[in-house]
Amino acid sequence: MDLSELVIVPIAQDEEARFNALMDAHHYLSAPPRIGRSAFYAAVLQGRWMVPSSFCALVLKSRSVPGNRTDRRRTTS
Repeated sequence: MDLSELVIVPIAQDEEARFNALMDAHHYLSAPPRIGRSAFYAAVLQGRWMVPSSFCALVLKSRSVPGNRTDRRRTTS
């Protein structure tokens, strides 16, 4: 398998039903709930969705994400 052909593409709004069906079938938490603005992507290899992913605005504001603008922790070397 040549992973150099792997691309990340946004999932179109009309493909969200397919995304939800795959998440319901294969993810232990099922399809994620919508929390604010959401973005959907898929890693595609040879025209096939390999890894569907979603992100919501809440994740971007989380203080637990290292390097995030709202991350108040200080690191020193």
